[in-house]
Amino acid sequence: MRRRISPLAILIALLLTCIALPFTSTLAPKHARAAAAIANDTQSLRILFIGNSLTDYNAQTDGTYNRNNLPLVFQQLAQAGNYTVEVHDNIMLGQSLQDQWDAGDADNLIKNGGPWDYVVLQDSSTLPVDDPQTFYSDVRLFIPDIRNAGAQPLLFENWPLVGTPPDTINTLTNSYQTISQEQNVPVIPFGQAWSNALQTYSTSDLFDDDRHPVYAGTYLNACTLYGFLFQQNPVGLSSLDLNQFTSIDANDLQTIAWNTVQNSPFGGLALAPTSSNTIGALAA
Repeated sequence: MRRRISPLAILIALLLTCIALPFTSTLAPKHARAAAAIANDTQSLRILFIGNSLTDYNAQTDGTYNRNNLPLVFQQLAQAGNYTVEVHDNIMLGQSLQDQWDAGDADNLIKNGGPWDYVVLQDSSTLPVDDPQTFYSDVRLFIPDIRNAGAQPLLFENWPLVGTPPDTINTLTNSYQTISQEQNVPVIPFGQAWSNALQTYSTSDLFDDDRHPVYAGTYLNACTLYGFLFQQNPVGLSSLDLNQFTSIDANDLQTIAWNTVQNSPFGGLALAPTSSNTIGALAA
């Protein structure tokens, strides 16, 4: 006669099997580089920035290559925090992501310049507010190729421009939330950080004109990206060149950045992974 195995015995056997299995990372192998870098390993984190002058302003014309260059200022800040980061950018001044796509250089870098861990997408300064549907279409162009290249796409949230209505930040939030949720792409809350900083500081403290950052604005962005990417508080890190350009205390901008990251309406780096996007496990 066949013996009947009780459900309890089956459950116990399954539990013992799970305990006996070796621990494995929840990260897919293609994202082991990013995990190692964020764990302060010797592996360099490679990030590609695609955007316009909101990402890299004045670098082409005034000779101070790292003064208002977000990729390089972030790299310097990461080094101050003992992270190894390699940054690259594809900048088209005054252009949109659609223009970047049409030119082809950015997509070529995505496909052939890697391996990349992250690709940061920054669109025209006013597009997410003035024409959200075109903004969404621009973002959709790049997402498949970024993921096919084994990288994680990130959205660069623009900030409200000088003279725009006070509720512009809400329009920006809605636009980025919509495409973030549709494409399952994390948003770096730069716009939120600027909105928070402008509750304390004047526009002249952060803006060079109606949209471009002075060094303090770039430094605020670098602190925000640092907190977002590494999930570490930037307070106490180097002020870099901040004191050369402003009297603002670096600790103030670091604190604003960290508070913004912790209270971002977009959530953090960890979004629910899809079949082709498993980097969300990094912040789990």
